[in-house]
Parts: sequence; structure tokens; C-alpha cells
Amino acid sequence: MNRKSKIFYTPLKIIGISLSILLIACSTTTVKSTKGNEPSLQELLQQEPAVNATQAYLINAALMRTAAPGISNLCLVLRDEDKQSAIQAEYALNSLAMYVTRTGAANERQELLQGV
Repeated sequence: MNRKSKIFYTPLKIIGISLSILLIACSTTTVKSTKGNEPSLQELLQQEPAVNATQAYLINAALMRTAAPGISNLCLVLRDEDKQSAIQAEYALNSLAMYVTRTGAANERQELLQGV
């Protein structure tokens, strides 16, 4: 292999390996639910803090599907005597605040404000 081929081959190899790792990470990350299709608020909180960005996105999307009443319940957990739950709720609310700042999430921002 000549020098020019090596210059182009190495970055392609790195990109290929990086994409493979990313695909594996995305395919193994899920939001865990023990009952039905949608996880409960408690099940979502048990997964906080998220281990990676994909899991955080999935948890936030599930929390937003609970709408304003679910977000209000999440805020009530902040006052819970169980410190672990309160810390997890704090992580969840912080993550939600970041989640709704993305482009195209104006409706979700309003939903979060109504819930808080």
C-alpha cells in the first residue's frame, strides 16, 4: 500500500470503528419497564442518572409522555423523605430542562412549564 492510500485508509478505518461502537451502544440502550408499554415514574427515576446520552434521551422522552401531571408528580418527589428518590428526581428535572431546549421542542417546553 502506498503512502497516499494509508493517509485515506486510516481515517476511514477510525470512522468505521467509531460508527460500529456507536451502533452497538445505541442498540443496547433501552428504557426499562416491568409493566405494560410505558414505564412508571418510579421505574424511570431508578434509571437516573442516565449512563449515556441515548438513555437520557429515552428517559426524557418517556417522562414527557407523562405530560404535565407526570412532571408535577416528579416535582413532588423532590420533597420525598427518601433522599435517593429526591436526588434521582433532581437529576431527571435537570435532564428534562436540557431536553426541552433542543430545536423544535417548543411544545415540550410549554408542557414542562405547565407541569412545574
